[in-house]
Amino acid sequence: MTAKEIRSKVDAAAGTVRNALSDLVAEGRLHQVDHGICAPAPAPAGPQDD
Repeated sequence: MTAKEIRSKVDAAAGTVRNALSDLVAEGRLHQVDHGICAPAPAPAGPQDD
């Protein structure tokens, strides 16, 4: 979903969703696939904890 689509679903003010998504990308929790489109960040490579 784009920020605009999310904003319309949750009735948020302009910019709030985009800013939150940008913060999540900066934290590595989301991956920006294309301009304005985000997806879950890929799982880190390496040994898995059991």
